[in-house]
Amino acid sequence: MESWSDAIQHSITPSLHYSTPPLHLHVMIWLSLMLVFASPSPLTVAVTPLAADKEREALAQAVTDYLSARLAESPSLRLVERQRLDAAFRELKLSASGLTGEQTLQLGKFVTADHLIVGSLSAPTPQRVALTARLVNAQTGVVVKAATTSGSMEEVLVLTDRLARDLLAGLNIKLETKPAPTRIETVSDYRTAWLTGLGAFYTGQYPKAIAWLTRARRLEPQNSRIALLLARAYLAANEREHAAVELRRLVRDFPSSAEAKEAEGLLKSSG
Repeated sequence: MESWSDAIQHSITPSLHYSTPPLHLHVMIWLSLMLVFASPSPLTVAVTPLAADKEREALAQAVTDYLSARLAESPSLRLVERQRLDAAFRELKLSASGLTGEQTLQLGKFVTADHLIVGSLSAPTPQRVALTARLVNAQTGVVVKAATTSGSMEEVLVLTDRLARDLLAGLNIKLETKPAPTRIETVSDYRTAWLTGLGAFYTGQYPKAIAWLTRARRLEPQNSRIALLLARAYLAANEREHAAVELRRLVRDFPSSAEAKEAEGLLKSSG
């Protein structure tokens, strides 16, 4: 039987009852926190080759490669591999030049991309270059962002960097500016050396082009385009012996390539 003092204590002290939440409530809370704090999945982007005339094909390829490399630096993006994209173009019988809206949707579905980048490179004058690109939603065909930049051919690396940043602004993704390199020995990316060498080549700075293209070839010895351009730079600088060495090496190392056929023609004409 409860004593008089116990009754008084119960009357002035509220009863506190604690209960453990059921397991399913713990799970729901945990899943909600995961959704709030989890990082969004990277967007898949396919960078199609920039269209250009025959004379500027190598430059357009170098710009495309450097643009892809810059975009790949963002953790918010996942780029479609070049081999997969090339296979898609072959399978769908598409050309990078003049993709229609329907073809863009078809390509995006084939490579399971969220967005595609399509564009072109032109040279209003021999020493100037213009880059134009569009960031397209691969599911709807809507142009998310269009960007254009132009300047001296020598500045093509900086212009490509600017194009990358402008395009990503359409996805609210910030990409830090990358300054042009000044010391060849510090460059470890062949794309940077290749594009810098191309800019020098097209502006008639052949010794500079030779230096940068030599660096690019050492970093990427399996690229026949770089090898051919290096030989052409030696020819333009009137260093025929060095050019002949590079041309013969190209024919030996890439016997079935289009560049090897061009090299053979150059050897005959300059011999």
